[in-house]
Amino acid sequence: MKPMDNFSADRRKLIKSLSLLTVFSVSGLRLVACPAFAGGLPASADFHEFSAFVIGRPVDPVLSGRYFAALQAADGHFIGQLNQAMAASAPFRSHGIDAMLASLSHDSEIFNTLKKITSAWYLGIVGEGASATLIAFHDALMFQPTREYVFVPGYGGGPDSWVTRKHPDVLSEETSQEQQNG
Repeated sequence: MKPMDNFSADRRKLIKSLSLLTVFSVSGLRLVACPAFAGGLPASADFHEFSAFVIGRPVDPVLSGRYFAALQAADGHFIGQLNQAMAASAPFRSHGIDAMLASLSHDSEIFNTLKKITSAWYLGIVGEGASATLIAFHDALMFQPTREYVFVPGYGGGPDSWVTRKHPDVLSEETSQEQQNG
């Protein structure tokens, strides 16, 4: 092997090593910075499993991670509420969510936490009003019962988008003029 060929091979190894080192170091920093890996917090896998219990059916792991992150971002107390709800669910795991709901007051913090999780999965939205975050429109669970019969559009205009727009009356003068000019 010529000295120049040896240099090229060594250089390629060095570049590959640096690339891998960069990827691993960035990934490592991201894992340390992620709130789910901090002490005492449930990991996304725990939220995924708990969501399946609350919803009463298997749930998508990717959406589970997205809902978990959005619920955390929307409510700074969500982790504590989630831990409390998960602990309270232990005696009901073999009986199902209905038994747990029957034992809760509808104004309790645990009931409200369960409502946040259920709402997120069924509506595909976390939060309310202007601070709402759309996570999944097409894959929201509210569309599942009719998915076989009704086309689910792959887009959404956002909350109340149909109300904020001015829609001309079908028989108005303005509409007739637009049709004649257009």
